[in-house]
Amino acid sequence: MEIKIEKQTKYNKILNRMQNQISIREGLFLIIRLYLTNNVFFYIICVLFRFVPILLISGNNVNIYRKNSVNKNMSFHRFLKSLTCLNIINHFNFSIRNYLFFCIIIYFLFIVRIINYLLVIKRFKNKSVENKNPAPHKIQIILDHIIFLIFPYIIEYLSFSYYIYFFPNDFIIKLGNRSKVEIIAVIFLNTLLIVGYNFSNYVFMISSNKKYTTNELEAYLRIKNEHKYQINKNTLYKCSNIIFYNLILFQNFALIHSIEDYFEVKTKIFYKIIITIILTLNILFIILKKLYEYNYFNIINLLIDILIYFCLYTIIIDLILFLSSYESINLLLEIINIIQKLVLSLITSLLIKYKVRKYLESKIRQIIFQENNIKNHRDFFDAFLYLNEIMTKLKEKNDSESKILLLKFLYKHINICNKLNCNCKLLNIFIKNEYDIIENDKEENNISYLITIMNYLYESAFLEYDYYNRYELTILLAEHYCHLKDNPIMAFSLISSLISNYKNKFSKGWTL
Repeated sequence: MEIKIEKQTKYNKILNRMQNQISIREGLFLIIRLYLTNNVFFYIICVLFRFVPILLISGNNVNIYRKNSVNKNMSFHRFLKSLTCLNIINHFNFSIRNYLFFCIIIYFLFIVRIINYLLVIKRFKNKSVENKNPAPHKIQIILDHIIFLIFPYIIEYLSFSYYIYFFPNDFIIKLGNRSKVEIIAVIFLNTLLIVGYNFSNYVFMISSNKKYTTNELEAYLRIKNEHKYQINKNTLYKCSNIIFYNLILFQNFALIHSIEDYFEVKTKIFYKIIITIILTLNILFIILKKLYEYNYFNIINLLIDILIYFCLYTIIIDLILFLSSYESINLLLEIINIIQKLVLSLITSLLIKYKVRKYLESKIRQIIFQENNIKNHRDFFDAFLYLNEIMTKLKEKNDSESKILLLKFLYKHINICNKLNCNCKLLNIFIKNEYDIIENDKEENNISYLITIMNYLYESAFLEYDYYNRYELTILLAEHYCHLKDNPIMAFSLISSLISNYKNKFSKGWTL
């Protein structure tokens, strides 16, 4: 109950202590970040809704390539089609009047949200007079969550104005006696709203990522372990900006996934080839980046990876079916096909995670034991973020698997090291081989001792690196002091200095 009460005011604490060091824009983003839900089920539904258009575009290619092919058993594709906004509108037989009426409602709600945000900004400006930080209205919070959830449906609905204009005779909503000038005006407004909702979705996606400690309450409860407080790691992610922007691009496939239905066969084939090449190249590029980037292993990230790889395997298997002259498949074969792609996607995801883990473990050894000079700050950050996760789990849960994992990959260096002044000699005093600590009766003390040594090696590595000029490394070091050294004052000092000296770069931390 106390935590629930604190949720209303928790962001006030950090804003009060930084009120002269952050901009109004950053304060507004912080409010959105702290009031966006941590509910895992909510984010699972968001992810599934966003991938429906991508799955539609990547699938059912065999029938398009064959002009005379008729497949009545594509139940999975039909099921996905039934989940689209176009199919829902089709069931209600929307007229142009109905369409414009709901467009007006969307315009009105968008204006209401803008007004609410402007009021929050105004309260920020008057904060010195009111002596309190602004809190968003409940209606604003509810609207934000609804919009984040149904984002692909909103932009798909807004895109119908293009279909009405360019396909007046074929689209399910007929232009009727409305003039084209009128629909052009709607297209203009809808285009602005599509851009606006994309920006809003971008902010929500960043704000949903709550991997860092954001206030004193979180730091205190993590240190004292009161109320069994745990960060919901299922809502955490870490990816490069390039992958992040590719994911945003995929979400906008809702704008075009239905356009092929209104093309002639030759145009449809050409369109499908082009869009398939674009989708395939983007997925391959994402996979290439993921081979060397650390990301948190949780249900949301795993679901996104599986769905991305599922699209790739769908394209590949469709191509194989086409080359094999398959005209159609029955329901049983389709189910087997879907299960096969899911299994392949899961295996691919786990193999990539395994490869990344081994890659980062080698980087950790190189940095801690000074095997090589790591010049790429991204490798340093990813490696130590991974190490920080292992050490945090080891400290908070006395996790034996984390202990064995840590000792095993560190001992690969200890076994072959001949340098007298190497950092590994500290660990060698503690362990003679990787099983000594596991078989020792005083396991808890051993874990504490191991963490103490690793903390020293961890911090020493930062001293050898230009972390102060890298905001993401400073934040990572602050998290280390907060959660592994139980020193939130030092952590806050690092962040406060970072904000003071690099204020213009502070907002960039949202895209980590």
